[in-house]
Amino acid sequence: AGDVVGVALDVDNGKIWFSVNGTFINSGNPAGGSNAGRGASGTITTAFDFSRDWFPIVGNWSASTGTGITWNFGQDGTFGGTETAGFLGNCTGNVLVAEEIDPAQTSSNYADKQFDVVSYTGNGGTNNITGYEFKPDLVMFKRRDGASNNIVFDSTRGATKYLQTIGGSIATQTTDTSSLTSFNADGFTLGSSSIVNTGSATYYSAGWKAAGGTTETLTAGSINTTAQVNADVGFSILQYTPNSTAGATLAHGLGAVPRFILVVRFEAGGASGWIYHAGMGATYRADWNNTGAFATGITYWNNTEPTSSLITLGSGGGNGLYSGSKMIMYAWADKEGAQKFGSFTGNNDADGTFVYTGFKPRMVWIRNTAGGDFAIYGRSNNDTTINPKNASLQLQNMSNSGVAEQSVALDILSNGFKLRATTYNTSAKYVYCSWGSEP
Repeated sequence: AGDVVGVALDVDNGKIWFSVNGTFINSGNPAGGSNAGRGASGTITTAFDFSRDWFPIVGNWSASTGTGITWNFGQDGTFGGTETAGFLGNCTGNVLVAEEIDPAQTSSNYADKQFDVVSYTGNGGTNNITGYEFKPDLVMFKRRDGASNNIVFDSTRGATKYLQTIGGSIATQTTDTSSLTSFNADGFTLGSSSIVNTGSATYYSAGWKAAGGTTETLTAGSINTTAQVNADVGFSILQYTPNSTAGATLAHGLGAVPRFILVVRFEAGGASGWIYHAGMGATYRADWNNTGAFATGITYWNNTEPTSSLITLGSGGGNGLYSGSKMIMYAWADKEGAQKFGSFTGNNDADGTFVYTGFKPRMVWIRNTAGGDFAIYGRSNNDTTINPKNASLQLQNMSNSGVAEQSVALDILSNGFKLRATTYNTSAKYVYCSWGSEP
């Protein structure tokens, strides 16, 4: 009881060593490459074939007491002792990430400096919300303990101006000088507005960093865009005026292919917001503000996938119906170690589908492509709960977020997430969006 068993893998040479309480069996020497448990010069000389998928499995066939076994995949940084020279611990800090996202957190370009989730309690007056490690440029709000709409602010349109989902539409941009009154270096300031600051109510805010409110004009497309671009993490805010022309293009500035796009008209009300998701492709679109299925929408994206420089619009949808109106678009690209967008097929089982992201998600959105809300799971700055996470909010639904009563369980893991219920895990295709704060 209490023993710590270690495993050292040399994938390049097909070798494996085992240790007990820091001492390798049979005088194994991983640093020198000798006396492996298996591999050349080892007890079993046949090398491992690491071109295949390998999974950790442990068994106990004799002990009757003290049979509990705990796997450590990085949650305990000590690893029960000193790591073997020349080997790295199997934890997210050692997972390969994009060059722009720094796992050592030695610069400003690491995931916590690009995106975060902060929970807070309303006070009905001036409320200075802190906890972000950056100045957010896009903030989405949802009340946790009561009925509410989804509220969206961004620094391109400016503080005090918000969009919200109401029933089956997205309302006209509203200016409320007592709502979000400023974007700050570590969060934002709220006024007395009940839309985001009802006294004693609990709220969930998700914030993304773009360019600190500084815009530029991108002219590479046929429609000019007023843009804030954060190419380090792959996020941009784009404001533009559509022209009803099939094949019209917008420059997005990311230098990578957008995988997830939200767009909405904000100068006039009664409009839908539209979604592009790479998990379905440019033949399809879904509405941001209702629960409909992803439907054929060739006239929305012109049946043309985004490129590393341009987004293509069709003659219908937001580009055709609202020619001359101002639109706001939020676009994200995959970024290794920070954010990932894709699809999976549910297995309709409580031992649900595992989705690999390559990082520990801070927030996950999941939507059934046949119809339904975007369910939102997140770990906020003051979240002390352990898996499974039972709290989910809805991106479209204006009703109560249903924190515990939703009973939609999900495990947030060091390298992805795993469904723990049949809700949002039926035998159907789902798209997901995931953002991390720990590469």
